Parts: sequence; structure tokens; C-alpha cells
Amino acid sequence: LACDGDIEGERTEANAATPFLMCHGHSDPMVALGLGVRARERLRGLGYAVDWREYPMAHEVCRAELRDIGAWLGARLA
Repeated sequence: LACDGDIEGERTEANAATPFLMCHGHSDPMVALGLGVRARERLRGLGYAVDWREYPMAHEVCRAELRDIGAWLGARLA
């Protein structure tokens, strides 16, 4: 999480049902995969619904990720 200082204090009834999509590259040299996993588990521990995707890439965006983001958003905003 970019700003994970007091994420517990920021959780409210208004945002408790907000879904998350988290995507991460297996070989990201900027943000270690373990940090992403830790953020995912922290959010899940607070009761948030987190969809997690990993891709064979570094700190970038790939076509498969873009397709997954589009499908994820489409399912929620349809």
C-alpha cells in the first residue's frame, strides 16, 4: 500500500464494500512481490474483497493485465 499508515482507521462502513483489484509482476524490481502480497493480506484482514492477479512481467503493464482490468471493471460497472 502506498500510504498504509493508518489504513485500519480509514476503514468505514461507507468503504467496507469497496472491491479491490491488485495486479503485480513476478519480477518487479521497483515493488517486491512480497510487498504486494503483504498489502493484499492486510486489506483482506480488514474484510475487503481483494482480487489478486500476478503476471510474468516487471514494473510495467501487459496486455493480459489490461484485459483483466477491463473485465474486472466491466463486471462491476455494467
